[in-house]
Order: sequence, then C-alpha cells, then structure tokens
Amino acid sequence: MAQTAKELHLSPIEKAYVRDGAYADKGWRAIIRERGLDNNNTEVFCFKNGTPGFVRYVYFTFDISEIDDSFKIVRFHPSFVALDQQVSIFFNVYKVDAEAWDTETVTWNTKPAFGELLAENTMAGGLCSVDLTKAVFDAKKNGETKLSIGLKVITEGADGENRINPRTTTLIASTSEDTTLYTKKLRADEAENKAVWDWAQQVYDEWYERYQILLKKGENEELYIPSDPEEHVKISKCGGSGFAKKWTMDMMNKEYPTRRVCDLKGLGEYSDYYAEQKFDEFGGLIDESRRGEVTGFFYSKKVNGRWWIFDPNGYPCHIRAVSGVGINYLGSPNQKEAAINMYGDEEGWAEATTRLLQDKFAIYTSTGSSPALRAVKNPLIRQMGSGGCVGAYGRHIGTNISNGGSTHFAGNNTMPVFDPGFIDFCDEQQKKLEANKDDKYILGYTMDNELPMDANMLSNYLTIDHTDERFHYSYATAWTWLINMTGKENPGQEDITPELNQLFRGFVWDRYYNIVTKAVRKYDPNHMLLGTRFLHGVVKAPWVLRFAALYLDCMTINWYGRWEIPAEELNDVVRNADLPLMITEFYTKAIDSGLANTRGAGWTVPTQQDRADFYQTYTLRLLECKNFIGWHWFQYIDNDPHPEVIFKEDGKTWRDQSSIDANKGIVDSYHKPYKELMEAMYEVNSNVYRLIDHFDAKYAKK
Repeated sequence: MAQTAKELHLSPIEKAYVRDGAYADKGWRAIIRERGLDNNNTEVFCFKNGTPGFVRYVYFTFDISEIDDSFKIVRFHPSFVALDQQVSIFFNVYKVDAEAWDTETVTWNTKPAFGELLAENTMAGGLCSVDLTKAVFDAKKNGETKLSIGLKVITEGADGENRINPRTTTLIASTSEDTTLYTKKLRADEAENKAVWDWAQQVYDEWYERYQILLKKGENEELYIPSDPEEHVKISKCGGSGFAKKWTMDMMNKEYPTRRVCDLKGLGEYSDYYAEQKFDEFGGLIDESRRGEVTGFFYSKKVNGRWWIFDPNGYPCHIRAVSGVGINYLGSPNQKEAAINMYGDEEGWAEATTRLLQDKFAIYTSTGSSPALRAVKNPLIRQMGSGGCVGAYGRHIGTNISNGGSTHFAGNNTMPVFDPGFIDFCDEQQKKLEANKDDKYILGYTMDNELPMDANMLSNYLTIDHTDERFHYSYATAWTWLINMTGKENPGQEDITPELNQLFRGFVWDRYYNIVTKAVRKYDPNHMLLGTRFLHGVVKAPWVLRFAALYLDCMTINWYGRWEIPAEELNDVVRNADLPLMITEFYTKAIDSGLANTRGAGWTVPTQQDRADFYQTYTLRLLECKNFIGWHWFQYIDNDPHPEVIFKEDGKTWRDQSSIDANKGIVDSYHKPYKELMEAMYEVNSNVYRLIDHFDAKYAKK
C-alpha cells in the first residue's frame, strides 16, 4: 500500500520589506505607522520596481532544520494579496545572508546584498510556487539551519500596489514529487460533479469558436491620433490625481501643458468654423447633408473614417453629458432643501436645471432619471444602467462585497459569470427594460460599473476556494480553459504566460457580454449597448477590448489619471476595438471651493479657472480622435461633506467613500453653477461639430 505523502509547512521566522528614498533609514513597521497603514499587526508587504523613492524589496528567512533526506521537493509559496491590475508582475528570488539582517532592524540602507540567483523571471500570482529544493539541500550540506531569500520585482514600471501577506507565505517540503495543483472532485455526488466539469467544457467550446473568428480578423490598423504641440501654450499646476489627507495650495507642484479653444491655430482657416449651426432637441446638428437614417432611436455608425452617434431624427449627435443629475445626490437633505428654497418644488428644480444645462452648458445628456426630470418638455437624454447584471447576481449569491464605486467580489475578486444560474438571473432582471423600448430619449444602457480587470485574473480563479459551492463553476471553468489551452493534464504556474493571462481576461469578459447583451436585447432591441464603464486600465487588456467589440455599440471608459490622454493609449484602444468610445467619468476638484477634497479620483487644482482649463484640454484631445463620440463629466453637484449624508440599498446603510468631500460638481451644494467652468464647458460643447470639422480638415491637409 502506498504511503501517504508527508508535508512540512514552514512560516518565516524573519520577515521584512525595505523602501528607498525618504524611508531608506526606516524599518518596515515604522514605514507602515507613518503611512497610516498599521492595521492591528496584520499588515502586508509591498514590493515594487518603480521610480526612485518607490522601490521595495521583500525578505524572508525560514528555519530549515526539520527538513531531512525523506523530503523530495521544497517549494516557496509567496502569498499574493494584491497585484498591479494593469501588467503581469515578474520577480527574481535571491539567496541572502541570514545573519546579515533581522525583522526589527533591517532598512534599505542596511539591507543584505542579493547573492545567488535561485529563481528568475517568476510570474507573481495565486499559483506561484518556486522550487527551492536545491537551495535548501545545498544550505544543509554547508551546515546551515536557515535559508534566507530576497524578492525583487523585475517588471519595468511595475509601480502598482503589489503586496504579499507574510503570515500566509510558506516554505513547503513534501516527501512526494506529485505537484497536483487542482481538485477535480468538487461534489460528493458523481453525477453532480461530472455536470460541473461538463458545463465548464461546454463554456470553453462555445468561446473557442468566437476566439477563432477574432484570430482570423486580427488587429485593426494602428491609427495616427493627431495633435499640435504648439497649441499647448499654458502650464497648469495641480496636486495630482487621487486621494490625500487634505489638499493644500502648497501641494500644487505638478505642472502640465494645457490647451484651450483660444489656443487653437487656424480656426476658420481649415474649415467653415464660424458658420451658423442649429441643434435639435437631442443636441444633434441639424444639417441635411449629414443626416443619416431616421430610426426614432440613437445608433452608431462610421462615416468617412469617423464614428458618430445619430439621434432619433437622424442627425449626427455628439454626446455632451454630466453624471448624477439629481436634487440630492447620494441622499443629501441639505442639497434638496437648497433646491426647494430656490425653485419652490422638485418640478421647478427639474425644469430650471434642464434649461440651465442645455442653454448655459450645452449639455443634453445625463444619468439622472427622476420622474421630475423625465416630465420636463424636451428633457435631457438619459444614459441608463440596465441593472441586474453580475454585480446584482453577486449580491444574490452572497459574493458581491462592494460598498460604492468599483465592483468587487469575494473569492479572489472573481466574477461569477460562469455560473449557469447567472443566465436565468440576468434574463429575469432585464425584463423591466421592456417598458423603455419605445422611449426616444434613452441613449442606451451601461451594465454594471468598473468590474474586475486584474492582470492575474487567471490565478485568481484557479486558486479560489474549491470547497465553497458558490465558486465551483468558476473554479472548474478556469481549470478546463487552462488545460485545453496548454494541452497539459496538470498545468502549473510556469505554464501561465503573459499571453495566456491576457487571453483569459478576454475569456471572462466574453462570457459576461455574451450573457448580458443577449438579455438586454431580448427585452429592449432599440437602444444602444454602452458597455460596463471600464476603468482606463482596459487599454492594457487587448483581448477584453477585442471580445467587447463583438457585442457593443459603444464602449464606455472611466478615464482618470490623465491630464490629456496620450496618443499611444488612444491607439491601444482603437487598434484592438474599432468602436465608438465614450468617457463616462473624468473631473477635477479645486481647493478654492472650500471642500477638503480628501477623496475622489479626479485631479486636484488650485482654482475653478484651472478646472475650466482642464476641461478644454481633456475634451479637445478627445475630439481629435475619430472614435470618440462623447463624454460625461462626473458629476452634476458637489459632494455634501456632512456626516448625515448616507446611501441606502438592499436594507444596508453606508457612505460611498469616494463621495465625501470633493468639489466634483459643475454646481455647488446650493445648485449654483461654477461660472468659469460653465463658460469653458459651453465654449467647447456648443462648438463640438465645428471643432470636429476643424480638426478633421486641419490634419487631413497634413
């Protein structure tokens, strides 16, 4: 009878990470305390290869005295809890002198030198297993009782939040050389178990047919995204994009070239820029020479190399929009009281706000859809969420752990798109859309918001808790996909290439869109499918873009972190998905608003005039790219910082942590417009068709 293999699991006896720059002479516990990351002694280690001041190495020492000759293989298992979502992370493992450092005293300036290279070019991820058998037994031959190693990220520009949990990182010695990594037996009942794996194979087979179609199609030709650098005549100062404890004026030390309409060269020279123009009730350009098919609904079409939206009257319509139009955004009683005092009632507010947006901002579209707004004559166009997609399904089965903003899931942030139950659930939830199918003021539907786009998504699925029935189909489908793609019965981490990582992300998203778009189209075949409001990191996910293009009428992206989107990033999107594109979130927040601006992903700038300049810089860039058909500023009204402002959903009461105290609005909490921003928006928004003609003519001549 074969003996059961014995395993020895060793936790590190010394552990630390070190950081250069301002923290070069401080230990990791001091770094964590100073950065406010002290979390009841459950902190994780960061490791990066970024710009100077942000580089971090990780060190572990293990007691190997219990490992004897009965053990056949020894593997190091780093426990990754977060990795940069945009790129695959690779690292090297080096031997270091165990006596040259310890947990309490090591710093960047005193760190041990990297010695023998034990493993190179190792991909970080949930299946990561580094063979240190030779290193361990070589050390024991030399009479050493400890093995100390250092980890160094080698991926260029890997400056994201890469983290290792030292408490669950282990060195595992086994008396067997069997390295089986996955469990085939998920359910006790053999018929049920077989049904899970058969379903997984069916999902793979259906996807593989679509994959072959895309392989034959190949990439789109790379497009030249034009720009005139001589037009960037102003330098704007800001504090960067993202969060801070509190932004102050002395933090406005980053400089960016800025371009405004007044800086453009050749207005009127390349096109009839000053010709009279008229808009219809949707903001479309009334021009019979450009008129398309009159369908009674919005649709997208490419004309002479540029994508357009055509409105229900058949006129070309560039989408100028603002998100979150409401009398009390996220439930602020103060904002509602201010509106009632100003306009008498909600109906008066809705009428005045609609006219303000259309006449003074040249904004014709919003995500607001209150009954009062819908009742206005010539109301705002509505971009709606379909609802009831994977976020709702995650709540239904108890795996959605979101609390505002981006959508996150239990089980390694894996979306349950492979569950058979997701199909029927999604279909049932979309039945309500049938009531909208004849509404000409609906632009289309977005589905979910900022769903997972992890670069190590494949490892996330492969290392999910297979004992939890909620994850059985996710686990089985990921393994079935990897086995089929590698042709190996038991593939390991070394078989997961960056190319397979990228392709698996496309596999997940193909499944998502295949199910969701069918359900939406079933009940409302008339309105556009606008995607899922991707975070801008999707530009580094080519297969997600390619599969999305099979299903969508327009792709929506929440594109932060850019003062002006670089041409190479625009090219990345267009090359992989020649679709109409729309920005659904971007904004700045100014210090002179009086708000602390501690939260919110937008840029922080000194004044309202700086917000105005940013708007023009950002949107002029989009107009140059022939794939962009619109944008949504985020949002209509400022955050109300008072603590009584809460959000209620599904019986839960919480506060969206990205919406606390930021000057996001085009109006303040008293519904008063920010004059400088309003004027800058109107100058661009009322001239979008002229500006498009100007750019197309100018660069065509070149």
